[in-house]
Parts: sequence; C-alpha cells; structure tokens
Amino acid sequence: MLHLLPSGVLHQQATCVIGNGVVVDPLALCAEIDELASGGQDPSGRLMLSDRAHLVLPSHKALDAAAEKSKGDAKVGTTLRGIGPCYSDKVARTGLRCGELRDLPTFERKLRAHLAQVNEQLAAYGAPALAIDAAVAQVMPACTRIAALVADTADFLHQAAAAGKGSSSRARRAC
Repeated sequence: MLHLLPSGVLHQQATCVIGNGVVVDPLALCAEIDELASGGQDPSGRLMLSDRAHLVLPSHKALDAAAEKSKGDAKVGTTLRGIGPCYSDKVARTGLRCGELRDLPTFERKLRAHLAQVNEQLAAYGAPALAIDAAVAQVMPACTRIAALVADTADFLHQAAAAGKGSSSRARRAC
C-alpha cells in the first residue's frame, strides 16, 4: 500500500515529509494519495514534498527496461520502476527536481528536452524512442497535482526541531 508515503501518514496529527533523498514517481505518488483518500484518509493537507527530491519519469522506466534487456542472461532483476536511472540523473545533475514544478511551463520545456536526450540513449540500446508528446501528456497531470505539495522541507524540519516538535506525542510531528 505505502511505497512513497511515510507510514506516519496514517496518523492524522502527523505532518509527513518526503525528503530530498527520495526519488518520486508522480504517477505512483498520486495513486497512493488517491488510495488513501478513497479510504477516508486524504493526506494532501499534511504532506510535504521536498523541492530537492528528483522525479522518476517515463524516460527513467524506459531506460531501466532497455538497460536490463541489454544485459541478457546477466540481468540484475530490476523492478523496472526507473529508480536506478533516476538516481543516476540525480548524481549526474541532469535530473528534474520537484522544485521545478513551481513553474510548470518551464518544467514542461525541460521535460521535453530531457525526453529528447533520453531518446538518444535509448537508440544506443537499440530500444524504441519514447513518444515525447504522449510521455508529457501522461506525466504532466500528476506533476501539476503534486506541485502544490512542494516545499523547502529542510527548512520546515529545522524549524520543527527548533520548536521541539516531533519529540512529544502531543506535538504535531514530522514523520
């Protein structure tokens, strides 16, 4: 049930943070939020997403599948969710961060450029190119939706710690 959302999301008094070290699939995050909301536990008002967290995009999933396929019998058994390629983009400083969702038109331009670049990588694997318009249409609604959750979570957590929050069961906690 919970893959991206912290388990504290099940506690109504908790403000939950998805931190900067996490890679976030916007489609998967929206699905988890919807699943909780359908059970009467909508976490949207108490969920924060780090502006520094990187986004797992359809391109990462395609790269994951192409790389795995190219290994033949030596494949590693990846989940094909694009996590490894997203972390590679993070380390290479070529990935898209959640903070870029604050300016959706610019984000979409960067997303299109990213997808075009990944198509070159996919060609090197002999894999089919991504349909850029279809990939953008697939991911932009989820990105638009989670943009409202993006915050400077490091600042939030520092302020919460300074205020002594999180150490008492009566205090509004960050999870």
